[in-house]
Amino acid sequence: MMQRDQGRAAARVRSERLSRTLVLDLLAERQAPMGAYALRDALIARLGRSVSPYSVYRIIRALEGEGRLRRVESSRGWMCADPATAGDLMLLCTGCRAIQPVSSPFEAGRLLDLGRAHGFARMRLVLEVMGLCVTCQAARASGR
Repeated sequence: MMQRDQGRAAARVRSERLSRTLVLDLLAERQAPMGAYALRDALIARLGRSVSPYSVYRIIRALEGEGRLRRVESSRGWMCADPATAGDLMLLCTGCRAIQPVSSPFEAGRLLDLGRAHGFARMRLVLEVMGLCVTCQAARASGR
């Protein structure tokens, strides 16, 4: 009985590792944020078996914790992130929907201090700047 339980646990770990890799692959292929249910549907299509929403959210939390996924609030989805180069804000193109994480010269801590000074707790900082990227600006200028 104990060997069977250990075998099941090992299979679960392999399955979750595969699913994590597939989530990252799906997001990299799409190059755009995906919501949890879109990820679930894509995983089902790729794996050919059922995947529970709970499993998808567990994978998302784990990958976020590792710094490999980043939430894009305005699109209610997640995108791949590189922990070594992740910026503290995102530039989002309203034309082509490109997303560029960047580091900024401001101090995020000062914004959080401002929230605490007004009695807020359990804060998280979300900075997304929307506009047109250089490519979309050029396309609009040339009338395309």
